Amino acid sequence: MRKALIGILLATVTVGGAGFAAPAAAQEAEEQLTERYQRIGERNQARQERRMERTEQRQERQQSRAAERPAMEAPMHVERQRVETHHEAGAGGGDVMTERYRRLGERNQRRYDQSIGVDHHGDASTQHAGTGHRGGNEHRQVHREYRQEHRQLHRSNPTRREHRRFHREVERDHRQVHRGTHREVHRDLNQEHRDLHRSNPTRREHRTFHREANREHNRYHRQWDTGWRSNRLYDWQRYRYQNRSIFSLGSYYAPYRGYSYSRFGIGYRMDPGFYSSRYWIVDPWQYRLPQPYPGTRWVRYYDDVLLVDVFTGEVVDVIYNFFW
Repeated sequence: MRKALIGILLATVTVGGAGFAAPAAAQEAEEQLTERYQRIGERNQARQERRMERTEQRQERQQSRAAERPAMEAPMHVERQRVETHHEAGAGGGDVMTERYRRLGERNQRRYDQSIGVDHHGDASTQHAGTGHRGGNEHRQVHREYRQEHRQLHRSNPTRREHRRFHREVERDHRQVHRGTHREVHRDLNQEHRDLHRSNPTRREHRTFHREANREHNRYHRQWDTGWRSNRLYDWQRYRYQNRSIFSLGSYYAPYRGYSYSRFGIGYRMDPGFYSSRYWIVDPWQYRLPQPYPGTRWVRYYDDVLLVDVFTGEVVDVIYNFFW
């Protein structure tokens, strides 16, 4: 019972405090709203005043422009009248420029008559008199006709045609002489060069040396005896069976990309890349091979070993499946 009474008293106090606080919050919100409406009204009033000021300024500018327009139109009207007067005077033949064109036309006509040997002073002056503004066009027409007649006269001049024909014939003769002389000179030079080359003692000695070298090379080649295999000193098969690791040299890398094995026989000429120094067997006795004669080398080719002439690339001897 005591707890229920305490709860009722606390609820009464809370409701009473909220009742006192509600009117104060409503009054404060009303004052804020009134101030906001007052600021909006002042801003609209200032905006209306500025708009009215701009309108008044625009009207003043329009009035000032309307007052200045007649003063600007007066000089333009005077200038238009001056131009019209100028054209009227030119159409009547009293203009200064018309007179100037007339004098120029007469002078050019006189020059043209003098160039062609005809005297027509009166006609030229009569032609250009009283033409007004058309004098300039007639002046250009006279010049055009003069240039056309001058070109025709120049083209029909027999002296000019003969001059051009003479120069054409001279140039043709010059080319023919130059070509003939050039051929003869080169023919003589080539003949002398061949004669000198054939009679050169150094060239003969060079050919003799190569002939002797080839003869000696063939003699060594004929002396190579393939019967060395029957010599027990070079029994490489038994030696390989006892020393397998020596004959295992690993993979063979061809000198050219994409190349595959092709068996070579005695007498075949190999490409220099296959018997370069990287494929030489430096110590033939290590594999129980005979010492090659000068100018030849034992060469590894995949698992084969070949005796190759390093000058010609010819295979002198070959052993297949020599390496593991």
